Amino acid sequence: ERLADVTAAFDEALPTCHTACKRRRLVCLQALVSRLSAEQLRSAMPAMLGEVVLATKESNVKSRAAAFDALLLVAERAEAAGGPSDAGREEALQGVVVAVCAGLAGKTPHMVAASLLALSRLVYEYRASPRFAPVALRLFEAVLPLLRHREQEVVRAAVVLVKVQLSALPREAVQPLLPRLVPPLLGWCSNKHAHLKYQVRYLMERLPQRFGL
Repeated sequence: ERLADVTAAFDEALPTCHTACKRRRLVCLQALVSRLSAEQLRSAMPAMLGEVVLATKESNVKSRAAAFDALLLVAERAEAAGGPSDAGREEALQGVVVAVCAGLAGKTPHMVAASLLALSRLVYEYRASPRFAPVALRLFEAVLPLLRHREQEVVRAAVVLVKVQLSALPREAVQPLLPRLVPPLLGWCSNKHAHLKYQVRYLMERLPQRFGL
């Protein structure tokens, strides 16, 4: 009966939460999510996901791990709230992905990159689920233009998502999209930033192994 008060207090405390306390706050958020009803979860999910997604880019390793744990818990609870039918669970999971995808329209490269990393974790977690494959494929198509983004922070996160999707999706589903994938990657192969250049070259080396090019 005090859950509404706790949720309100939790929201009010966000602006004053120090970076050093972020991991503990995310752990508390997980406990809160586990106690929300299906209706309460649907209502609170947009705000919660906004905080969790941004936390995936925290500098502290434990805070990032707590953020990814919270993200997966929200997805798990949302899927369970979808009911016993496969269609209901699939729709609920899609709702989580759509909510995270909203961050791709963020005003800052930091928010866009954080959303891409969160989507990477969701794709990896549900890679074995046949229900998730169509969602992952649509997501793959949507992220390809971001490989041409002017901000390297965004491109690095997009490359991470592409790597996960290439391993998660069936070959026959990805192969028609290769003409849209390879050209922007080639443009980053000679980049002066070593980390991004290494990521792209690794991905380019994997493509012939996966698709026999």
